[in-house]
Amino acid sequence: MRLSHFFTLSLALLFPAIHANAQEADTPPQAVEIKAVRERLVPYKDSYEMAKKLQQASNGHVALGVHLMPTKADVRMDDIRIWLESDEKSIAIKMREGSIFMVPVDDQIAAEKGNYSVNKKKGDLSAAIVILPGVPENEWTIGLMKQVIGEANVAIKKTTPWYLMPLIVSVKSVAVCSKQPNVNVQIMDGVTVIATVATKTAAKNDSGEPVFCAFFDSHTEYADGLHVSVPESAEVLLL
Repeated sequence: MRLSHFFTLSLALLFPAIHANAQEADTPPQAVEIKAVRERLVPYKDSYEMAKKLQQASNGHVALGVHLMPTKADVRMDDIRIWLESDEKSIAIKMREGSIFMVPVDDQIAAEKGNYSVNKKKGDLSAAIVILPGVPENEWTIGLMKQVIGEANVAIKKTTPWYLMPLIVSVKSVAVCSKQPNVNVQIMDGVTVIATVATKTAAKNDSGEPVFCAFFDSHTEYADGLHVSVPESAEVLLL
C-alpha cells in the first residue's frame, strides 16, 4: 500500500536527502562489504524506528518499504543499489521489482548509528513510503488475510504522526495482483482446489504500475483455514 494514497509522505521525512556515492559500486546485489568506501547518507534511526513499530504492531505481518523514483529521464533504475551500514557492519539491501526495498530491522546497525548509501548522484532520486505485507507468499490463508487487514490498520495508526491522522485511509483488502488480467488464483483445502478467482479488477501496485487484482477483504466468504495459492507471476498487495 502506497502511503501517498492517503497522505503525501516523501523521502524528506525519513530520508531527507539522497547523496552521491563516492564511486559507482560494482558489488552484486545482496553482497556484504565491511570496508567499502562510500559517502554516508541519511541516518537509519528514523526509518528503523518506524519499521520496528510496524513490525511489532502487526506481529511481523506488515513491513515498511521505500519506492525509489528517478527525478530525471536519464537516470537508470535497473542498476540501483542501496546499502545500510555502520562502522562495524554493512549489508546490501535487496531491491524488489519496481525499485522498491523493504526497510530492514537491524538492531545492531541502529545501535551503531548506521546510515544508508546509494550508487546514484545527489538529486537523482525521489521516494515514497509504502506499506508491504511481511507474509511469505506461500503462507497466505483466508484467515491470515483477514487478520493482516486489521493488523495493518492498527500498525499504520500507531506509526502515523498525529497531524496526519485525519488523512488516513484504511487498508480494505489483501489483493493478489498480476500485470496481465485473468490470472487464476486458487483457493485450496490441502491439495483440493475449492475455488478459482481471476485477477480482473484494475488497480495500481506499490510502484504505480497498472495491475489486475483479485481482492480478499474482511468479509470474504471462504473459510479461514483455506490456503490462497499465489501464482509466480503475481504479487500480494495491501490495498
